[in-house]
Amino acid sequence: MKKTALIMAGGKGERFWPRSRVNLPKQFLSLTDDGKTMIQLTVERISPLVDIKDVYIATNANYKELVKQQLPGLPEENILCEPIGRNTAPCIALAAAVINRKYDDAVMLVLPSDHLIGYEELYLGTLKKAIATCMEGTNLVTIGITPTYPETGYGYINFSNETSDTSQDAYRVARFVEKPDIETAKDYLASGKYLWNSGMFVWKISSIKSNLKAFMPDIYEGAEKIGEAYALLCSMTCFAENLQHSEVSRLTSELWKKPTISIQFPAASAGTMWETGWQWNASTPPMNTATTSRAMSSRSAPNAAPFAAASV
Repeated sequence: MKKTALIMAGGKGERFWPRSRVNLPKQFLSLTDDGKTMIQLTVERISPLVDIKDVYIATNANYKELVKQQLPGLPEENILCEPIGRNTAPCIALAAAVINRKYDDAVMLVLPSDHLIGYEELYLGTLKKAIATCMEGTNLVTIGITPTYPETGYGYINFSNETSDTSQDAYRVARFVEKPDIETAKDYLASGKYLWNSGMFVWKISSIKSNLKAFMPDIYEGAEKIGEAYALLCSMTCFAENLQHSEVSRLTSELWKKPTISIQFPAASAGTMWETGWQWNASTPPMNTATTSRAMSSRSAPNAAPFAAASV
């Protein structure tokens, strides 16, 4: 089955101020000494799995030219520009509708554009496992990170002991929880049953669309109209009209409260490999690309298990 990717790149990078500005948010900045920006690294990282012609970028309309400059091989029609922000659910619904007009069905990776990741082979291996899991029926997969300290800036995934029918590496998710206070975060860490919610997802187009139609019909219907408009080259007007009437919705807080399947991959034992850009102080010097496999935060344990994944 064809593999596609949606990269979320619409954020303003406000938590990375002053280095990140409204006209140049962190996803378009370089934090590594190779000069590559975060969005460039995100696309490059998945290139063994997804051809750039099947990569889609969801971004603010004001950042379209930045995307074109930094990703010259990306087809312009693959830049999905949002005139107004409505969080993840409408954005994902739109991308699924657009991709579905190109392919009858396909695997869809949904990835943030502002993550720093070492041990890229392990990361790709995790994505491959997630892809295999999403092919089992209608599984919706999300990737979680094994926590190494009590972080209050992330949401968490609470997973159960129940495994997937076909994979002993996959566990069902019990619930998603919002950013905790420090004491709750300490409890989550001590329990060994919680993961950091990375905001990375993997599913088939048919699976996410059927769930959106069942549990978020207004968003589904609006996205379908926009998808049709993209095919007719009149997308921006239709996009704005439908987004104006679309509620601000997070995917995990809305869709995944419903009774659907949830699965999580346990992490492999290796050094810490993941940080989000906002954790870096804006005055932090560029990271040496030769040492990206080491811990990316002084707070992270040197032998922490790095990646885990979950699905709904």
